[in-house]
Amino acid sequence: MAIYGNNQVSFARARENSWRHGTALSEMGKDSYADCVYHNGRFYTVTMCGVVETWDLNKEPAHEPNKQVIIAGGDGRYRRILTRFLVSTPWGCLLQIRTQRRNDHPRKVMVEVFEVNVEEHKLVRLSSATAFQEHAVFVGLNESVCLHTKDYKELRPNHVYFATPWLTQEANFGLRGWKGVVIYDLENQTFEEVLPASKYSAFCPQQVWFIPNI
Repeated sequence: MAIYGNNQVSFARARENSWRHGTALSEMGKDSYADCVYHNGRFYTVTMCGVVETWDLNKEPAHEPNKQVIIAGGDGRYRRILTRFLVSTPWGCLLQIRTQRRNDHPRKVMVEVFEVNVEEHKLVRLSSATAFQEHAVFVGLNESVCLHTKDYKELRPNHVYFATPWLTQEANFGLRGWKGVVIYDLENQTFEEVLPASKYSAFCPQQVWFIPNI
């Protein structure tokens, strides 16, 4: 799945020789896609306004994926939101990580974690101490990753790794000119720069990537 033009998505399967276009956002110019993820056999998208959609590629007509809006109203935080990420966890939950401007925060930005309840079509705020269940989460321009820290001793539990090498706007995440890898401690609500821009930001990653599954 690829997001392009802010408000459009396309899909491609293994062995297919072309992309299939998905339905674009209905309110052109008023909202844009923030992230997408593959979770439990379906794709999920979230917009900057907080609208969550699920896409079923197995229904007919085959050329147009079936879309269902599961959270229609968003969360009313559009003006404060810097970005949103979706994360599929090993324990079967779909998480939304939301970064928003906070004038009362030392870094002017706060990170919050919610569970997307797919069955009941609602968001559930999670405790910062238990949201990741001792896992570390990587988010950025491509697919999110959730890893258990018992298998990767160098990683820190309950931390978000913002691996975003190519940010050009100084307002991104409240960090002036931030490029590189930044870790956010959910419990203490603190940022730490671990890989400076000078060593990382020269690389501009591709916006489309392939994961073989044949």
